[in-house]
Amino acid sequence: MKQFFITLLSVLSAISIHAQGVCEPPIYRFNNMSSSGNGSVNSTYTFSNVLTNVNAVVTITKLQNASINNSNVDVNSPYSVAWQPFVTFPNSRSNSTDTSYIEFKVEFKSTGTGNPLVNQSCMAMTIVDCDGNGTGNTYREMVKISRPGTPMGVNNSTISVFEDARWLLFKSGPATFNNIDTNNLAAMGQMNFPNTTNTFYMRVGVVGPVGNGTTRQFSFYFKSFALPVALPVHLTNFTTQLQDGFVKLNWSASEERNFSHYEVYRSYDGVQFESVATVASGFNGTLTQYEWMDYNKTTSARAFYKLKLVDLDGKVTWSFTNTLDLNAPALTNTITMQPNPSNGLLQIQTDYDGEAEVTVLDMFGKVAYSGSYDAMNETVSIDLSAVSAGIYMVKIVADGQLIGNSKWVKQ
Repeated sequence: MKQFFITLLSVLSAISIHAQGVCEPPIYRFNNMSSSGNGSVNSTYTFSNVLTNVNAVVTITKLQNASINNSNVDVNSPYSVAWQPFVTFPNSRSNSTDTSYIEFKVEFKSTGTGNPLVNQSCMAMTIVDCDGNGTGNTYREMVKISRPGTPMGVNNSTISVFEDARWLLFKSGPATFNNIDTNNLAAMGQMNFPNTTNTFYMRVGVVGPVGNGTTRQFSFYFKSFALPVALPVHLTNFTTQLQDGFVKLNWSASEERNFSHYEVYRSYDGVQFESVATVASGFNGTLTQYEWMDYNKTTSARAFYKLKLVDLDGKVTWSFTNTLDLNAPALTNTITMQPNPSNGLLQIQTDYDGEAEVTVLDMFGKVAYSGSYDAMNETVSIDLSAVSAGIYMVKIVADGQLIGNSKWVKQ
C-alpha cells in the first residue's frame, strides 16, 4: 500500500508539471565508461551514449584531500543508470569549516565528427543519498555545482542549499540514512539546468571533520523524480563579528519562496543550542540583507550560531554553524577597500602603521590568498584575479592580533 501511494504521488506530480507547461527531463544513462588517466588531475572518463548520439565526458580538475581510482569512478550498484563515484579522503581534517572534495568538469559532446559540445535541453540532476555521519560534530556530504542553474528542493529533504556568485552548494544534514533508496526523499536534492548547458563543474565531497581513509559513496541520477519543490531560501552570506562587546549577525538571501521567518540559535559549547530570536522575512524581490545583535553577556570563550529557516508550510532547513571567538581584541583600525565589488584588483588601506599580514578567506573559512606587507597605512594593491567569484572576508593581522576585517565581493 505504501508503494502504491508513492507511485500515485509521482504520477500526480508529473501530471502537475505537464499542466504547467514545464518540460520533463530525459533520463541520462551513465552505463558504458572508458578512462584515460589514473585518478589524478586531468584524468578523463567518457560515458558513451548517455543519450542517443551524446557522450558525457568527465574530467578531474582539482583534488583537495580526496582521491579516486578508476574502478570507483562509477560503481554500478545499486543504481545502474546513475553516475556513482566513491571518493576517499586520505588525510584527517578536524575543523568544522574544512572541505575535502574532488572537482569534476562535466561536458556533453556529440558522437559525430570532431565531438563538438552539445547544449542539453531540459536537463536535471538528482542527488541521491546525501547524508551525514550521524552526529552534529562530524562531516556532512556536500555537492557544489557551478551556476547557472536552479536548485529544487524535495519534500521532507534534510539537504540545505547555499549559493554565491559561482556555486550552488547542496549540504546534507548530520543524520545518516541506511538502506537508502530513491523513495527516501530525506537525502535527495535536485538541480535543473538551463537549455544552454553543455558544460558544468561540480565538487563532490564533505564539509567538516573527517578521519583519514574515509570513503563515501555519491549517487547522481541525471533525471527528475517528479517530486521537486522550490527551496524556500537561498542564503548568500552568513557572518558573525564582535561589535562594541556584543555579537552582530549578518546574513543575506537572494531568493525566498513561500518563506516565513528565520530563527537564530545560539550555543556556548557547540552542542546544546537554544532559540534566541525570530526574524521575519523581509524579502524585497532582490537581495535582502538581515542583521541581528546579540546583547547577551557571557564568560564563555566562544559562541556558536546557526539559522533555522522556516517556510510557510512548516518545512525547516538549517544553515551551517558559525563560530566566533569572544575573546578576540576589539578592532580599532579601519579598513578601506576599493573597488568593492571588483573583478580581481583590490586596493587596501588601514590606519595601522607597520607590518601586517593580509588574508582573504572564502565563505567556508578556506584561505584564498595571504601575503605580508610593510607600512599598511599606505595603499597596498593585491591582484586577486585568480580567485573564484564569490563573497570573501579580508582580514589584517599584526603581531598575532586581528586589527581589522571587511567583506569583499569578487565579481
